[in-house]
Amino acid sequence: GISRMSKVIVNEMAKREDLGLKVLSTLSSQKGPKKGAQNTILPWSTRSRIMRILTDHLHPALAWFKKPADVWYFPKGFLPRFNLFKAPMVVTVHDTIIQYYRDHHPGWRKPAEYAYWQNMLTSTLKNADAIFTVSETSKKNIRSFMLRQGLPEKEILVTYEPCLYEQTPQPEDPPKKDYVVHLA
Repeated sequence: GISRMSKVIVNEMAKREDLGLKVLSTLSSQKGPKKGAQNTILPWSTRSRIMRILTDHLHPALAWFKKPADVWYFPKGFLPRFNLFKAPMVVTVHDTIIQYYRDHHPGWRKPAEYAYWQNMLTSTLKNADAIFTVSETSKKNIRSFMLRQGLPEKEILVTYEPCLYEQTPQPEDPPKKDYVVHLA
């Protein structure tokens, strides 16, 4: 779902002539559209835990030598820890499922993994200049999470999902594999 939503948003942004779109990805990540976007592909995969963490937190620093962005948008819900730019940081937080799992299914992940993702979400909500989410229920859950973490209340904008998933194929770059279908 998040990959499809991200792909649809980036493709729509690329069609706008009044917008200069830059997409930063890795060898194992979705790429931006060939037309209408300037793509920078970092020459490594984020399939290993260490490369995922380093890339998640340091990628704004990896682009420091280029013209800074006017706005950074993070469709997958987490902001990097190290941001050298002063541009607004906009994020779409889809849910607080990691907290739900930690509360109700503590054995599903290691305590350190739960702590990492809870910390990531807390930091994201604290530092984001604008927070989008996909439903009123998610908005309510994010507000509860913020209260639980002692974060000040912020505006959360519900934008709903931007596409009909039945008509939008799963991103093919990179091809998806080793997946599970979860019916909810």
